Amino acid sequence: MFSRTSIGIACGTTGIAVARLGGRKTAPCVQNVYFRPIPPGTLSVSFRERNIQNEPVFRESLREACNSLSCKTDRIYLSLPDAMGHVLLLDIEERLRKRPEALEILRWKLKKKVPLNISEAHLDYQNIATRDTGETVVLVALADRSIIRQYEDVAASVGMTAVAVDLNCFSTCRLFTHSLPSNEEYALISYFDNMQSVTYFSKGALQFIRTRRIEPNEAEASQFRKELKNSALAYRDRFPERSPGTIFCAVPPEAASEFLGITGEIFDCDPIPVETGTGIRTADTVSSGGKNLFRYSSAIGAALRGI
Repeated sequence: MFSRTSIGIACGTTGIAVARLGGRKTAPCVQNVYFRPIPPGTLSVSFRERNIQNEPVFRESLREACNSLSCKTDRIYLSLPDAMGHVLLLDIEERLRKRPEALEILRWKLKKKVPLNISEAHLDYQNIATRDTGETVVLVALADRSIIRQYEDVAASVGMTAVAVDLNCFSTCRLFTHSLPSNEEYALISYFDNMQSVTYFSKGALQFIRTRRIEPNEAEASQFRKELKNSALAYRDRFPERSPGTIFCAVPPEAASEFLGITGEIFDCDPIPVETGTGIRTADTVSSGGKNLFRYSSAIGAALRGI
């Protein structure tokens, strides 16, 4: 197989992370990373209102981040803040065959579920599994088209073309599940850019997902505990007969001890920490060790789409 080069860019409330990956799908390698902080207030993440509040500052920050990689390609894989979109799993009785028909069915079902004008939303979906009852499990992600366009337009203004757009929760999940067992039951709890994401997998198939924003203040730990407990209860209500299996945690290294302790209390287990660099090689020019790479998790996960 040929070696490829892929650029992932993750936008967050505190800055822009970029990662350049090379190698093959089975053996990706982080070749370069860079983080460009942005001033508070540059982004105001919302699923309804304009996100980029200071476009000149955001544009120049993005330009600097892209130039830092010294890469000739203008194709990027863009990862955006979770709070600008909605993610949910639906059980659908209808069989989703042709994509145009499936999108119409999903838009109709989502009209009363999400506080968006569905006709103005970008909607994507993926069939996950078929339940014993015959219902199809569908993973749905949607966001306002005009908000997505804000980020794409700024990227274009610095000479970059977004060939794919994701939410940060999907990018981080792609990265960490890359090295987790695909034939077991497990939960992955991640905390990135003040967004807590709880996902459950069974034999490689996503069964449950819940994301919640945690406000960055003195009550951060108590909020983390509250939302994690709510996610655990929601999973048990949905699957009372199942055990979540092994619990993996991907959390900021500086707060790992506290968040791992909270997770252990809620699930009555010893959660296993996973680091950003697990299962992925890093070039000699990149600081070794997953702890150093955590802030680039979404950018690396986004870039994996192009390998």
